Amino acid sequence: MQALLADTSVWVAHLRGHDPALAAELDAGHVLMHPAIMGELATLNLRDRDNILHLMRSLPQASEASHEDVLDMLTDETTPARGLSLTDIQLLRAAQIDRARFWSRDAAVATAADRLGLMA
Repeated sequence: MQALLADTSVWVAHLRGHDPALAAELDAGHVLMHPAIMGELATLNLRDRDNILHLMRSLPQASEASHEDVLDMLTDETTPARGLSLTDIQLLRAAQIDRARFWSRDAAVATAADRLGLMA
């Protein structure tokens, strides 16, 4: 099965209340962790924070696109970048590099991922 990169919105929903779909992907070993997601999650007030962050560190790591690569993606007219943050673009590019499915609960990010053929 193809790897999955779930963005922060998916993780927050899972951590606030169990998400069976993400849990199944985690159990199957399909979920990648990206440093930007890890950083965003580390800023939250998490229950059992140290254990959760430890478990997330043990997940396979997604690729990190270079800053130049991300900027190129932002300026590419075929990239649906309107309404997206730099982190969103970094994650979408990482999913492209890793040939991973991408999952977001954010409508703008999900739309961009779908247009790029990445949606889970």
